[in-house]
Amino acid sequence: MTGDYMKKCLMIFIICIPLVFSGCIEKNATKEDEKRSVPIISLENMPESLVSFQNKDEEEIACALFDGLVTLGDNGEIEGALAKEYSVSNDGITYNFKLRDDIFWSNGKEITSYDFVDFFKNLLDQKQKIEGAENMYCIFGAKDYNQGKGQFSSVAIDSVDKKNLRIRMNYKDDSFLYNLTKPEFRLRKNFDLLKNYKNQYEKIDYSGPYKIASLEDDKTLKLKSNEKYWDTPKAKELVISINSNEMATAAFGLGKVDFLFNLPIAESQSLEEFVDYTYVGDMYAVVFNMRKDKIGENLVFRRAIEEALKVLYIKDDIYKEGGFVDTRGNMNFISREQGAKLVMSTNEHDSVNLSKVNQWFKEMNFDKDTEITLLCPKNNTAMFLGEKLKNVLKEELEINAKTLYLDEEEYEKSLKNGNFSFALKLFKDSKNPTGFFNYWTKDNEKNYAGYSSIEYEKIFQKYKTSLSDSDKVLLNQILKRDVPYVPVCYTSMSYGVSPNISSLKLDGNNNINFKTIEFSMK
Repeated sequence: MTGDYMKKCLMIFIICIPLVFSGCIEKNATKEDEKRSVPIISLENMPESLVSFQNKDEEEIACALFDGLVTLGDNGEIEGALAKEYSVSNDGITYNFKLRDDIFWSNGKEITSYDFVDFFKNLLDQKQKIEGAENMYCIFGAKDYNQGKGQFSSVAIDSVDKKNLRIRMNYKDDSFLYNLTKPEFRLRKNFDLLKNYKNQYEKIDYSGPYKIASLEDDKTLKLKSNEKYWDTPKAKELVISINSNEMATAAFGLGKVDFLFNLPIAESQSLEEFVDYTYVGDMYAVVFNMRKDKIGENLVFRRAIEEALKVLYIKDDIYKEGGFVDTRGNMNFISREQGAKLVMSTNEHDSVNLSKVNQWFKEMNFDKDTEITLLCPKNNTAMFLGEKLKNVLKEELEINAKTLYLDEEEYEKSLKNGNFSFALKLFKDSKNPTGFFNYWTKDNEKNYAGYSSIEYEKIFQKYKTSLSDSDKVLLNQILKRDVPYVPVCYTSMSYGVSPNISSLKLDGNNNINFKTIEFSMK
């Protein structure tokens, strides 16, 4: 009996040991959290290089480390950054930027207009393969130099003196200043160091509010304020932690992370007290396959689906549930300010006439047992919308609809090969009418719908040079009449902010304005 008793005691001891130490670890972790004086920003990817930025996470880190000529305020207005002011000639061809007097690299050397000339020379160098360099083709000589057809001396980017920079355009481009506010056009130098920043971050000259203090195992990037920066960041130190979206969301819920983007839809509902949305402006739409012998070739079918999808506006609150912006069935080209007002708002909608839809199906002898496939990219947002769309077709119209989710490469291949009835497609930067209207031209290889209209082509050729509102209206009217696509929603981006952060702003490009971060552990 004594032996059995001793065995039981030993077992209890063995079981309790981990629990005791677990409790100690938890207490220690809690104490560490209580001591924490630095905000933790969670991103999913660590940049491989600081030369060119391939995704949003890389852009965020660029915004912490570098500053540009101008920035886009959270109100959508162009504001001075390293340039205190700028002017544009009456014909929109010449831009003059006057730099601040108090701007310095992190090493203490003065930032001058000569630095910007060197920066653009590197940026447009064909060998660098900079993402978005084509946005500078509006500058005289930039395209030829970037394509290896000329010398940089022919590019119209010049120093008037050390504090004045002049840029001359090929043609008037109202998007030029907007493009300059993007992260890839923030001032950098010594591109060889930037390519290998992980081993040489201490040698890099920073033009932004922060500089890299340390990098640990590609998982933790510690930043400290740049004392030579012209403005004063509110947080002296920051930590950027690299985590999967799921891990970051869990850590955010436990108070281990103070900021993250793109919370999963289900979790963003449970954490809604700390979640906000910012308007992005990309548009999800259903695109029909209008090629010969495809169901989407039939205009009556396209109109029937267009009418049926109004159910999303009326019976299903996907806009509040997913943080989307209602397109109201139209390609509105709404502004950033209008979009911000629409996010999470309630809207009145027209009624849907499903009996009319069923009558159209009857007139075209459409067999509802015919399997039709909605092709979707395989990501959380598209899968959420895809299921909503499928349910409308199956439940409201009793159509034999199914969804097919493919990774990006297979999705593009299926679109190109025409292996779909209709597809859920994301149109990036739908605020840009020219790019969107160009998509529907017959010679565009990305026009997977196979849409073609002689009337549309003529007006588009005119619109390319006129950019007139009247031509834009006509193009929209033709697309509305022919229904090659049905708008579903504009996208917005969710982000979580912990109670520890009392102030944090996103700029007009939806990048973190790092210098606005104020932190105090609650």
